[in-house]
Amino acid sequence: MISGRPSMRQRYFYTWEISLAATTSLTGEQLRAARASLRWEQKDVANASKVSEPTVKRLESMNGYVKANTLTIEALIRAFDAAGIEFVAADGDKGPGMRFKADLKPAEVPSRSPRRPPSP
Repeated sequence: MISGRPSMRQRYFYTWEISLAATTSLTGEQLRAARASLRWEQKDVANASKVSEPTVKRLESMNGYVKANTLTIEALIRAFDAAGIEFVAADGDKGPGMRFKADLKPAEVPSRSPRRPPSP
């Protein structure tokens, strides 16, 4: 380590550990909740993550942990992360979930969809 910076090897293994931890705890329920929180359709998730829409549909239909290529899951996690969503792993008696990132300012949190005007 030179001047307090991690070596290339240390960065590689740290990144690998983080990505492995994130991919092993992603569930179909988390994907559906994250998409609903952003008011996205499946095609929006597909466009943001560069994953095909049928794959997004298949992963969201799974109950429990998703079974997919690691690169696919990482692409989904990166897309939601860029949109302000972070996934939370199961912890003790609490199940896995998702939340808005804490570093978002209120103006950056996706707004609610506009309400329809009342019918006459």
